[in-house]
Amino acid sequence: MNRLIAASSATTPRWKWPALPRHRILVFASAILLVALAVFELQSSWLASHLWAAIAGQVSFSTEKATNDPIPYPGSGPYDQRLGYTRFQGILNRVKAQGFTLQKETYGSSAYVLLAKLRIYPAYPEKVQAGLQLLDRDGNPFYAAKFPRRAYENFSEIPPIVVRTVLFIENRDLLDSEHPYRNPAVTWSRLSRAVVDFGLHAFNHKRPVIGGSTLATQLEKMRHSPGGRTPTVGEKIRQITAASLRVYRSGPQTLSEQRKIVRDYINSIPLAATAAEGEVNGLGDGLWAWYGMDFSGINSLLSDRGELLNENHERQRARGYRAVLSLFIATRAPSQYLVRTPEALRLQTDGYLRALCRAGIISTRLRDFALNERLRLQSGLGDHPRSKVAAGKAAMEARISLLSLLNLESTYALDRLDLTATTTLDNTAQEQVSTFLESLKDRTQVTKAGLVQEKLLSEGDPRSVIYSFILYERGQGMNLLRVQTDNYAGQLNINLGTKLQLGSTAKLRTLINYLQIIEELHRQYSGMSSSELTSIQVVPDDHLTAWAISYLSETKDRSLVPMLEAALNRKYSGNPYEGFFTTGGLH
Repeated sequence: MNRLIAASSATTPRWKWPALPRHRILVFASAILLVALAVFELQSSWLASHLWAAIAGQVSFSTEKATNDPIPYPGSGPYDQRLGYTRFQGILNRVKAQGFTLQKETYGSSAYVLLAKLRIYPAYPEKVQAGLQLLDRDGNPFYAAKFPRRAYENFSEIPPIVVRTVLFIENRDLLDSEHPYRNPAVTWSRLSRAVVDFGLHAFNHKRPVIGGSTLATQLEKMRHSPGGRTPTVGEKIRQITAASLRVYRSGPQTLSEQRKIVRDYINSIPLAATAAEGEVNGLGDGLWAWYGMDFSGINSLLSDRGELLNENHERQRARGYRAVLSLFIATRAPSQYLVRTPEALRLQTDGYLRALCRAGIISTRLRDFALNERLRLQSGLGDHPRSKVAAGKAAMEARISLLSLLNLESTYALDRLDLTATTTLDNTAQEQVSTFLESLKDRTQVTKAGLVQEKLLSEGDPRSVIYSFILYERGQGMNLLRVQTDNYAGQLNINLGTKLQLGSTAKLRTLINYLQIIEELHRQYSGMSSSELTSIQVVPDDHLTAWAISYLSETKDRSLVPMLEAALNRKYSGNPYEGFFTTGGLH
């Protein structure tokens, strides 16, 4: 038996590894290692994170004394247009032409300038809220407009259920603490699927193309892509590059930047426009503009622990959650969902409520309550006061002056600029004078001020008297406006928007106005030859222009002062039938 076994064993063939050359073994091992490293890199982005961080570290800028080599200005993204960044060069040219001096300007590093020329948007901490701010002489704000008006300042303020919801809808790989180096601008599985779909779409145009966007690239698109869209593959690459630089500007680890992305996305989502609010951006403004819901109240409801709520409180919570969810869904086609087909938005919201429940994002109880809620979109809410400090007639006049200076079409556009303007006004004195003028509607205060006298306020109702006050302080070569106010309750600025018939007291003002007209005529015609002057067609009854042309045609000294003196020495007709106009009519 032993012999049989031995014989059997001896005849059984043995398998051996094929003899491979050593270099092939090294190639094979290297390939396996490279594949393993590639898989590790795709999951962790460790190597890419250090490369991106090294590049982002070279992108810097500083504010220095102005020269002639400023940084390139941004393109045509919605964020850049709204905040006025695309208007920089035009604004600078305009204010320089009107006598302003550019003292400091921002200059970028060579990497910054190179990326800007490639249309890669600069990586810097963008503002959560921005808008016009007016400062008084001491640097104290007396008017401030912020957009969006309601926003999360920090990631910690956002209710966790809101974060989980937006990530479920848009970017489920974000905020993964197990991969702190991951690039949130790229999700390879989504991007590869989008590339395949795009290729198939080239052969079959009926096949839909799924987007490969992450929250980071969507935020880049909403802010800095033309029209807030991705029209080309090149634009998609630009978005990914800019978003990657932005998230790695603080170093290879990105979790803190990912939280900022979530916060900024929620604060920036485009939600169409309403007649009352104009353009609506961000969850906070969207809740108010479209549903009339208080932002802080909704945050309080959604931050509560569900098991501690009674049924009425749970219904309110479900109503608020449904509104939040519907606005996140509406960002895909804001005008379509919020204006034209709200029923489609309702059906989409119902579908997502069920999906969120199956995924464990919300409870069955919250889902059922939210499904039973019916929200009504409303876009006709009245205007709401901007965030302002003691804003009044002076603030409005400063804004009107800025409109002309910056060549803007409306205060709506002005208020949305990322602009701080310092005025000469003294806000403390402004408030004190305004308070005093307002008090003169009270007869007690009128008596105390000594105004109850003959030909003053001994009779009549003091509430019918409109007071206005302007105060200038003499400065070096100029007069500085310190106070400009009145007690008129309407929007009309009494100091600037009215004409008063002042009788004899108006003589000096009339004389000054007359000499200003002569000065303008001198500027217009003094450079012309006598033959050119005689060929000018003068409008009938324009006696001042006719006199100016006649004077300049005959005089040898065409300088301004002799012409002003000659204008003061003009003789007037003594004809009792000569007519002239004042605010009181023809005399």
